[in-house]
Amino acid sequence: MKTHTLLPSLLLIVSTLNLAATTYQWDNAATSSSWDTATNWSPNGTPGEGDTIGTPLKTGATLVNGEKSVYGMNVGSAWTLRGTGGQSQLTIGAGGLIKSGSGTLIIRNDNALPATVFNVTTSSVTLNGGSIAFGSGSNPLTSLYVSGVTAVTSSSASLPLYVLNATLAGGLENEGTVGLHAGPDGTTTALTVGGITGSGTIRVASASGDKTSTLKIDLGNGTKTYSGKIENGGATNSLVMEKTGAGTQVLSNANTYSGGTTIKQGTLLVANASGSGVGTGAVAVKNDATFGGTGIVALATGNAITVESGGTLLGGDGNSLTGVLTIANDVTLQTGSTIRLTFGAGGTHSSIARTGGTWNFANDQSIFFDNINDGAQTGVVYTGIITGLAADPGVSGWTIANAGWTGIFSYANGSVSVVLSTAIPEPASIATLLAAAAVLATCCICRRRRHSIR
Repeated sequence: MKTHTLLPSLLLIVSTLNLAATTYQWDNAATSSSWDTATNWSPNGTPGEGDTIGTPLKTGATLVNGEKSVYGMNVGSAWTLRGTGGQSQLTIGAGGLIKSGSGTLIIRNDNALPATVFNVTTSSVTLNGGSIAFGSGSNPLTSLYVSGVTAVTSSSASLPLYVLNATLAGGLENEGTVGLHAGPDGTTTALTVGGITGSGTIRVASASGDKTSTLKIDLGNGTKTYSGKIENGGATNSLVMEKTGAGTQVLSNANTYSGGTTIKQGTLLVANASGSGVGTGAVAVKNDATFGGTGIVALATGNAITVESGGTLLGGDGNSLTGVLTIANDVTLQTGSTIRLTFGAGGTHSSIARTGGTWNFANDQSIFFDNINDGAQTGVVYTGIITGLAADPGVSGWTIANAGWTGIFSYANGSVSVVLSTAIPEPASIATLLAAAAVLATCCICRRRRHSIR
């Protein structure tokens, strides 16, 4: 009895699953035809939540009115979908959006904002060839949300975003070109990404110029490295960068964007060998945020780095004992800020090098040393932890932030050095520390004498 009762239900489920496997292809060459018309699709019908949309048989334009949901889209040619009516929503499920082959897949509003609202949500985007244009210059999308990875896999592929608010939550893997196009009325277009990898290019690509777009790197955890370029994309365009989330984003190429960089949360590191890792605009490091690396910072004249109270300037990557952060501009470390370096045995350490600009330190500047309990030595002179300074920054008031540690800081010939000790040293350690301090002082005096003789 129970078996006979369950059988029809099981057959119904199997039947439903079979129906869900349908792949639909657009089959109308007209410039404006409705998604809801069954004869516009092959086979006849309208794609639903469990269906997949394949490469169109004819490249007309599809009007999307209201809320539409499909399992996935796998398109190998040009095609246009236009959101129409007062408000439309296109949702692409677990199958994601895949574009291959030449041509451009355009998903845009049918009318200018705010007359039409068109929102697009998908689990992933994979661009293997051609282009996917979300929005257009005069008809941008209202929003785009990608929960999984957005991957631009080909160097010749492009992803132009005419979207007022785009979020690539699962991160961007970019080997091609991603263009941020500010709104037609000059309003800022914001792209939020869950970290960036790859070697492609990200730029503001508005042809009309005088546009500003914001790139927000919201990486919640882990570390991602981007070896590509981030640029304005035009002489009068401007890209602004923000870093949020507890994760670490590394920029390993020279970047030329000019709108400035604000690190609000987590860590932003540069690892470039030339140019400037964070473009040419001013850099602000907020409370509970870290900026640093092993690369070069060379901002435009008049722009500076400001490390606010609770912010950290990191020399090196937090692991290497030889990394150097090189800065050619003004630096201000506000009261409550921290300088962070990595220390090892035998006087080895990472460092920060000044090659230009005016540097202002806090009177009681706090220094934190990574790995201090895993190899740093008391009584050893760690020379040149900061180099290239124009004058004594007032090291007599500097302090070590690591619990249980103290030290003596000194300045000579543009460099800051330190001798470490434990907070309550043993008599033998005190003798060693005093001896090392005497050597350090003698070196400083000798250097000054040699300097005065010259």
